[in-house]
Amino acid sequence: MTANREGFQPRTYCAAEHTQFFFGEQAAGCFEDQLPLSSGQYKYMPHNSPGHQHLIKALASSGPQRCFYVSEGRRHYFMVLSTASDGVLLVHAHTHTPYEA
Repeated sequence: MTANREGFQPRTYCAAEHTQFFFGEQAAGCFEDQLPLSSGQYKYMPHNSPGHQHLIKALASSGPQRCFYVSEGRRHYFMVLSTASDGVLLVHAHTHTPYEA
């Protein structure tokens, strides 16, 4: 794993106490402190993966993107508005969880 200019190291997995989030069906990163239950800035560790790379490209080309995390067996969706800085996502949280069969 290689550190970027700020010494931040992307990961490919989440520690047990962190919650993984997804872009499409691909893992993109892990929330470090708290889950995005409302709009704001959230610390995360990006995965060194196609999911995170696709999220960053989609944000740059198309603006806000929908992601989700799984809690208590249900998907919880939120909009990523931007990466405020390395290791921080600017989020607009969703409360709607689509029906899952």
